[in-house]
Amino acid sequence: MKCSKCKREVAEDSLFCEYCGNQVRPLPPQRHDFVTFILWLMGLGGVMAIMIAALQFYTGFIEMIAVIFFCTGLICLYSAYLLLTWKKIGYWLTMGAAGFDFVVMAIFNNRYPFYGGMITVTILSFTIPLVLFFVLQVKKNGRSCWSLLK
Repeated sequence: MKCSKCKREVAEDSLFCEYCGNQVRPLPPQRHDFVTFILWLMGLGGVMAIMIAALQFYTGFIEMIAVIFFCTGLICLYSAYLLLTWKKIGYWLTMGAAGFDFVVMAIFNNRYPFYGGMITVTILSFTIPLVLFFVLQVKKNGRSCWSLLK
């Protein structure tokens, strides 16, 4: 491969020309360690929701809430994977899941009015995508993770 500035030969795996310092290949995207930690935490939350649902299935508690926990856990885990692999659709999947959870929990609050978990999940349905959006704004090398997502 040749440098576009000085026209000298550079190694194929080089990011910069060793002669003139010109960037010969785009830098791979980088995210702040805090963002990576939050995305891994999001994936762990998805695994925990799946485990709670599995425990509910195992103990014979097969109600719609267990199915909702299972589906939400899968979506959360997949969304975290998509965001870790630089795909913006992961955020929109999180938004869609949050909206779905909010609607379903609003319906279930009428059936189980004193179940505190329903209220908590309903509140989290609004806050998780909002917090995630602001976390994705954390910058590394002058660029936010949000701007690097495709």
